[in-house]
Amino acid sequence: MKKLLTLILMLGLFLFPNLISAKQSQVYTGDALVVNGGGIFLGIVVATDGTNSVTIDIYDNIESGGGRLIIPWVVTTSASNRSQALGFSKEDDVTFKSGIYVDVTTSGTVSYQVIYLPKGQ
Repeated sequence: MKKLLTLILMLGLFLFPNLISAKQSQVYTGDALVVNGGGIFLGIVVATDGTNSVTIDIYDNIESGGGRLIIPWVVTTSASNRSQALGFSKEDDVTFKSGIYVDVTTSGTVSYQVIYLPKGQ
């Protein structure tokens, strides 16, 4: 699974030049504070079990239970579509001020990485 995420991120470098100076989070498997502090949200790569859909809500917050919803996303998967990526460019200006908190809802398994530019880059 980690090799698949790495491959998708490498492909993203060619599609989104901003990723060259971007940071990528560690791999998470549930709700998490991914980034503490401001910046620009560039994307997320999600890998699932291939059976269960996943709802991912990305908030501008440092804890669960609130904050500004940056991106609501339902990842619909199948055995042949186990991973998906959602990406933005720096110019799309999907900013966050407090941090990035990811809330994941699924009855299966999921892993994800967030790609972002820290404030000032």
